[in-house]
Amino acid sequence: PVANAGPDQSITTGSLVTLDGSASSDADSDPLGYSWTFVSVPGGSALTQLSNAATASPSFTPDVLGDYVIKLIVNDSSIDSLADNVTITAASLFVAGAWSVTPALIDDSAGSQWTTQVAINEAGDMVAVWFVSDLGINNVYGSHYNSVTEVWTSPVLLETIDLDAAQLKLAIDATGNAVAVWTMDTGGFDSIYANRFDADTGLWGTALELDNTAEYTEAPDVGMDDAGNAIVVWLETLPVTNFESIKSRRFDSIGAWELASWSSVVDLASGDVEYGDPRVAVNSAGDAVAIWNQPNQTTVAARRYSPTTPGWGAPVTFASNLDYVSNIKLAIDAQGNIVVIWSQLNATVRDLYANYLYVGESLWDGLASLENLTTNVEDFHVAMDGNGNAFAIWTHLNSLYGSPANRDVYTSRYDALTGWGTPEQIDSDTANINEVAIAMDSSGNALAQGISEDSVSRDPVVNRYNADTSTWSGTEVLAPGGRFSSLAANSSGQAVLAWVNGVIDPNTGNWITKLYVSLLR
Repeated sequence: PVANAGPDQSITTGSLVTLDGSASSDADSDPLGYSWTFVSVPGGSALTQLSNAATASPSFTPDVLGDYVIKLIVNDSSIDSLADNVTITAASLFVAGAWSVTPALIDDSAGSQWTTQVAINEAGDMVAVWFVSDLGINNVYGSHYNSVTEVWTSPVLLETIDLDAAQLKLAIDATGNAVAVWTMDTGGFDSIYANRFDADTGLWGTALELDNTAEYTEAPDVGMDDAGNAIVVWLETLPVTNFESIKSRRFDSIGAWELASWSSVVDLASGDVEYGDPRVAVNSAGDAVAIWNQPNQTTVAARRYSPTTPGWGAPVTFASNLDYVSNIKLAIDAQGNIVVIWSQLNATVRDLYANYLYVGESLWDGLASLENLTTNVEDFHVAMDGNGNAFAIWTHLNSLYGSPANRDVYTSRYDALTGWGTPEQIDSDTANINEVAIAMDSSGNALAQGISEDSVSRDPVVNRYNADTSTWSGTEVLAPGGRFSSLAANSSGQAVLAWVNGVIDPNTGNWITKLYVSLLR
């Protein structure tokens, strides 16, 4: 007998692949038995066998990017054939995937929706949280998307305190549990609150106050590892002395959702100086880094958390003698490498700078200037892939095309071997794009997002980077109308983009808002 495993195929990660061995033959036309097995799978894949592997048409779903080599041997009940191989190449959704034809409407309730945050895990489970402003009070709502049922749940109120919420952040773990954090004006002092979505029950818990002090708290951030442990950082200011400090607490996923499962408050940095921009990033293994600026916006410092020690390491200053550092952003990869970007004032212009930590050598790369244009950096964001490479994205004011000035979009890629590349403009000079963000998959492909604005509308747009060709695809409009956007993606290239669209109610003439999401999966 002669085995024929069919033609090679190229598909997107997460798509069902059906193989075809029906062209196999036997000289005597005897009935054939089929045996399909994996010869090789990409690194990180958990696949070991195919479904219906003893038939002419087995199937499997690629779980990571790369080449899957499968061999077919047929038997005519007495003799095995030689093996015939077929290669299935799983491409990134960032490069070849299609966004939702129709964005999903997940909140069209009364009130004004804004400040969306979304998160996605490797399985494709997603969580969205957002504010709804009603009678001058911001309340926090959430919804969950199950990758199996492919349905968003109805919005759920995450807190019952009739006070004003602000500064919302979100993180998700490998099984779909999520933690949202925000500030709440509790009457004179803002406090840090958190709530958790339980993937097993499909329910949110009770909002917990994490700081519980009569002090000003602000700028919370949160990260989670695959096991569901969460780290929250925030800025705290004493009301009389105005002394400031960077605080942190860690949630242990072994415990129930209650304050007893959180560590005591850890003082990461404090003193009679001005601190700001606390940020935290946590990778799948639980390694974490907290970043902030000090004192008086002249220095950028960090502390790293190890889950094996466990605990926080000593503070490290990795950029100093700076001027008005602000809006720090960071990312961490699976190995624990870290990239940090921020803006700082040079004379009268705000420029973008970066630093990179090689975890294997525990050395910071050194201060790097990402651009040298003569106008201010505006929005910016950073992401990493699974191999230590990174992408930074930012906008620059461009007064040459119209008034007020347009915002041009630039990116720079960090190569783990050679460092930062030359900045590249990825939009047209006449475009005006803000609210930019970027994500990377495990193979170094990237997805950039922003809101394109003109005199008529604001539209959510994306742009795709192909790592094989080192090219951007060009701006792609996802839907008419949008702002308050948020992008999240996983290493396989699945992505979710949320935004708020405002429209005029034809019955009342009032301005109303609706929360939409579009999926790349």
